[in-house]
Amino acid sequence: MIAKHGSYFHLASHNSSLILHIRDSGHPELLHFGARIRDREDGFPGLIQDFSFIPGIETAYSEDGGFSLQTISALMPGSGKGDYRLPALELEYDDGSSICDFLYHDHRIYRNSGREHTREPSHSHADSHADSVSNSDSQAASQSPEPAVSPEPVPGARALPMPRAPGETLELILKEAVHQVFLHISYDLFPETDVFACRCRLVNRGRELHIHRIMSMNLDLSGDDWDFISLEGKWIREKHIQRSPVPRGRTSISSRRFASGADHNPFLILASPGTGETEGECMGFSLMYSGNHEMNLERSEYGQVRVQCGIHDHDFRWRLGEGEQFSAPAAFFSFSSGGLGALSIRFHRFIREHVIPPRWRNRTRPLLFNSWEALYFDFDETRLLQLAKKGKKLGMELFVVDDGWFQGRNDDHSSLGDWVADSKKLPGGIQGLSRKVRKLGLQFGIWIEPEMISPDSDLYRSHPEWAISSPLREPSLGRHQLMLDMSNPRVVDHLHQTLRTLFLDCEPDYVKWDMNRSISDPVSAHLPASRQKELGHRYTLGVYELLKRLTDEFPDILLETCASGGNRFDAGMLFYSPQIWTSDNTDPGSRVKIQHGSSLLYPQHCAAAHVGSDPSHQTLRNSSVSTRFHCAAFAPLGYELDLQSLSPFDEKIISGQVALYKEHRELFQFGTFHRLASPFEGNTAVWQLYSEETGTGIVGYFQLHQEASPVRERIRLRGLDPGKKYTIRTAPHFLNILRFGELINGYLPFKVKASGLRGLAHKVISDNYLFPAETREVSAYGDELMEAGFRLWPQFTGTGYNDRVRIMGDVSSRLYILQAVDEAAEPG
Repeated sequence: MIAKHGSYFHLASHNSSLILHIRDSGHPELLHFGARIRDREDGFPGLIQDFSFIPGIETAYSEDGGFSLQTISALMPGSGKGDYRLPALELEYDDGSSICDFLYHDHRIYRNSGREHTREPSHSHADSHADSVSNSDSQAASQSPEPAVSPEPVPGARALPMPRAPGETLELILKEAVHQVFLHISYDLFPETDVFACRCRLVNRGRELHIHRIMSMNLDLSGDDWDFISLEGKWIREKHIQRSPVPRGRTSISSRRFASGADHNPFLILASPGTGETEGECMGFSLMYSGNHEMNLERSEYGQVRVQCGIHDHDFRWRLGEGEQFSAPAAFFSFSSGGLGALSIRFHRFIREHVIPPRWRNRTRPLLFNSWEALYFDFDETRLLQLAKKGKKLGMELFVVDDGWFQGRNDDHSSLGDWVADSKKLPGGIQGLSRKVRKLGLQFGIWIEPEMISPDSDLYRSHPEWAISSPLREPSLGRHQLMLDMSNPRVVDHLHQTLRTLFLDCEPDYVKWDMNRSISDPVSAHLPASRQKELGHRYTLGVYELLKRLTDEFPDILLETCASGGNRFDAGMLFYSPQIWTSDNTDPGSRVKIQHGSSLLYPQHCAAAHVGSDPSHQTLRNSSVSTRFHCAAFAPLGYELDLQSLSPFDEKIISGQVALYKEHRELFQFGTFHRLASPFEGNTAVWQLYSEETGTGIVGYFQLHQEASPVRERIRLRGLDPGKKYTIRTAPHFLNILRFGELINGYLPFKVKASGLRGLAHKVISDNYLFPAETREVSAYGDELMEAGFRLWPQFTGTGYNDRVRIMGDVSSRLYILQAVDEAAEPG
């Protein structure tokens, strides 16, 4: 619902309200963002809270204004008129001045779902607030308050992601008090998910100006007692949760890598102190953008917190000529009074329904296996097909050929940009390989890194000017490569034609799109000196433009983007790519934290995960193939290890895993995700997936470190029907007896030794014998499982073992299967 009552606008979703107000001066302000409150025909005058007298050193907006911009809750504040907090807008006019003072000019309300809205009459504004505008003149109202603007000439601007199919939209049109510059702020409402989005567009109808700063969203929140939660990290350690009280002054997280970055995801949460998974107030904010970004908090001296997100203003300066416009990326945000869990569920539903490509909204993902950790660059067609045959035997569905398939690519020092198959490795070309893979009954996927170029490549020798680098300096390489200048339309056109030819040739079912370095030497041979500081944003728009062209033409290719793992994991990429490679780290001891943090914003069907090698190629840590699977299964699942070197034990285990995942695939990928225990707060992570429709669920229990004499444990489930009866049971789990050494002799019908010839016998037996772990099955009603909890069998305490003792260890796990019971069908 979007309602206008005089100078008030009320945007209400099912559980939240966003209330805006136009002051008598024409400045828009935020009155409330939080739990839904009753709509009122007379507006919300009780929410206005002004100082009767301007505090001490603050600046009066005008002699008769009676207020200071420093103390109001602004929507898109500028600078130079008394607001000394961080501005959302910084412009430089042709006279060198930079005062920004945007006032209400008009508004429009669009109703309908989708981008083709029905527009409510617009309401002109001259010098007074919105309440003075008449709604009766429908003929005048149908006319735009400003002359038409020419389309955006910026390549790729049409491809800038924005949330799909809003229910309603409020567009506020503000005009700078002196200059002919208009700011369009659109608030999109997605009522069924309790999410709001904000989009800003700056239109210049006067002389040329320069944009030094433009945020996508600014909210000045009442109350300053908040905790700040963000996702920080680095390569192979992405999305770790950090939480601290919001300090006075400014706090910022950002990326300047030409990618959203692993350092700080473009996402933050404000939570009231003590807020946990199931209780407390919190609100989350995310930027739908894949380039340089900043997320800012500023706690003022007057009991407010300013929240901003947008393009990073470092090295950003955008020339805007007369008749031109600039669109900032979209941001989206949500509020929850039911804790972090409820907030995450809202974001998960929003991303599924309004961000990822609609074709993939309800489409389950195939079970893939990737060649990388098995073969790296050392392969030919014969070795690839041998690996493919083994994957098919184990029940896998999609074979992905990773890096190394194109001409001269035997290591990471050359060939990026030359997307033609290496004839020595693949004598039949990529087309021949894909056909042979499909004859095995498998789908086919391929790896590319289109935004990169190797200095040792035919493309670079032909077009060195297409690489981003300074002609005056020796370039700094990342992974021995440079970045292509995606701001150059000729580069985008070349890549589009090259990849189009490749896709038509091998008809991939899946493409992994990688990006393995961050920016350095940011100079474009394509852009003039006056536009060099536009390179970062133009690069990102070029990436979006290429993605748009390819996904429009090849909509059935499952596109998985990647940037050395999670260095570009954001909602902007998800607009084109329904899933992203979460991290290059497949060690479950690390992945548990990475995936747990990721789930604050991103649903599990977007965060791809693989069963990797043992020991881990990233940490050298050992873990069982069961734990590697249990962690990776809470995602679109893949395998990335040498399937041909598996022990008989692991081969049998993997066959069972594949069958289990296929049986519960829809639940693993699309079930409602609940975090029951956090690895950032204790020694365990516990995740639950549940489907209300089928009454089925999966619970994953993960232990990081083995403790001596561990305590008794229970798991309190969530989201069940209190009056419905369920069974919950341990998923089949087997132990390798090698871990027990000679202690296993007390539980086997034969004797083994850990050394000598009998030690070899121990190894042979352990490779082939599946020792069953403990099992438990409980029947209980939903209220019992949620309030009293599911009681686990106690762990091993050093004093004995039977089938009611859990053998765990460092980096260990269990899965539990939940199923609603049809009591009418029960005997008796």
